[in-house]
Formats: sequence, structure tokens, C-alpha cells
Amino acid sequence: MNLQGADKEELAEILEQCYASTKMFCKVFLPDTFYRPFSKLHEQIFEILDDEKLQKVVIAAPRGFGKSSILSLAYPAKRILYRDTKYVVPISCSADMAMENSENLKRELLDNPVSNLLFGSIKSNDTFSKEEWITSSEIKVKPRGAGQQIRGRRFLTNRPDLILIDDLED
Repeated sequence: MNLQGADKEELAEILEQCYASTKMFCKVFLPDTFYRPFSKLHEQIFEILDDEKLQKVVIAAPRGFGKSSILSLAYPAKRILYRDTKYVVPISCSADMAMENSENLKRELLDNPVSNLLFGSIKSNDTFSKEEWITSSEIKVKPRGAGQQIRGRRFLTNRPDLILIDDLED
């Protein structure tokens, strides 16, 4: 979607739609990742993710379905850009895999022309490493491997409020 020619009202409407719909966010912000049509099962996953009343969710779908792209990239990117989270903990079977997922998320947020146009750079002068990174809006991302401690963590006054577990077992 080309947003360069859109006026402020059109941009505001698009931002509202993307905030309300993770599916729309995927199509607008991540068209290179989400280039195929979504299935009915995708629609169900998006409904679940967009339901604020649901605090704990488990999603199972076939391999190659795009679960990791949705849950490790699109969903946390949306929550970070709209500042709906303060402390993100992506978890995977190993610390290396969790860091790789976190790096993919960070790279996407740093290099994405749509997010940079609409939200500006997320890069801060604080910590910005593979082990953890803090955005310009003071959102912390701390990847962890299976068995690594999460309880008791705190960043400023915030405890982890978005924990994403992907491929916990190898």
C-alpha cells in the first residue's frame, strides 16, 4: 500500500484500522511477509489476537501456516508501534532462537518504511543489543530461552506484559 500520497485524514483512518485489526496491520505494514490471502483459520487467529478480553491464548496450526510470522513479528510489532505494551518477552526453545526472533522483529521495525513514515524510528540511545533492546518510547524487549527466568523481572516500573512463546520445543 502506497501511503506517500495520502493526506492526514486518510493516514489517520488507516492507522485506526491497523490498530483495530492485526490482519489490516499485516497487510499495510508487512506486505512482503503477508502477500498471500488469509484463510478462515487466519481470520480466527486475528479475531483472537484483537480481542482485548483474552489474556492467555494458545494457537495451534499446521507447519508453514505463518504462526511465527504473525506471533513473533506482526503482533509484537503492532503492540510496540502503538505503545500497547511496555515489556515484551519473546520465548523460544533456546536463547539463540529467541534472540533470532527478537532480531527479526527489531530489524523489521528499524527498516520498515511504513512504520518509519508513520511512527518514526524506534532506535533509542539506550540498550540496543541482541540480548535486549529498548525502543525510543521506552519499551523493552528481552528474549529468553526455555527455562530462563521471567518471574521477578522489571524495567522501570513495568513487569513483562507481553510474553510470546513460539516453538518452545525443538
